[in-house]
Amino acid sequence: MEQDREIALMEQLMVLQEQRKQWREQLDVENFIETLKEGASIHIGEQQFSFKRMQLDTFLVFIPEEYDLMDQEEIEQKYPYTQRPDYIFTIDFGLHDITFNRLDEKIDESQFAGFANGVISGLKKIHPEMVLLNEGTGEEDGLFYSYFDSETVSLDGELYLFFGIVLAQNEPAFFSYTCPKDGGEVWGPVCEAMLRTIENTLEGERVDDEEN
Repeated sequence: MEQDREIALMEQLMVLQEQRKQWREQLDVENFIETLKEGASIHIGEQQFSFKRMQLDTFLVFIPEEYDLMDQEEIEQKYPYTQRPDYIFTIDFGLHDITFNRLDEKIDESQFAGFANGVISGLKKIHPEMVLLNEGTGEEDGLFYSYFDSETVSLDGELYLFFGIVLAQNEPAFFSYTCPKDGGEVWGPVCEAMLRTIENTLEGERVDDEEN
């Protein structure tokens, strides 16, 4: 009986993953990428979001204008450990967070796949409660990327998590997005578009600045 229940749960999960895959294809990540580059707003759920390209360290990243950098007190409360992300943008009192963190190391392009697999595998082991939804990897215009998204549980309740790794000009960086669980279906493709439009200028500063 226990084995039958496990098989049934696995079948339900496979159906759910296929449904989400079809939903993501309908939302068209490629269209979101073009929309970001054109500077047009994107309708996400019941809201319209405008995006600005910001200089985060040596990287250029599209961030919704409605999101604000979290102040230091909020950061220390929500991320009490010392190895917190360099940049945390938030809206709705921290219910929706975007984080970005450049790593202080160089990685050869040939090493990226192994590096990304190691990081993602490590996260899965640390958080076995995560329900994996999608995974992807690729390269375009000199940007190497790898990502997964999942549903997980935290002190804030049931959450959707998108986590991505990029490599540009041999510099790696982490990107993540979290929101309440029911927002994942609409935010997932947008997060992938944000990840795949990251660029490295190699001459950034430790401040955020909208691209002219």
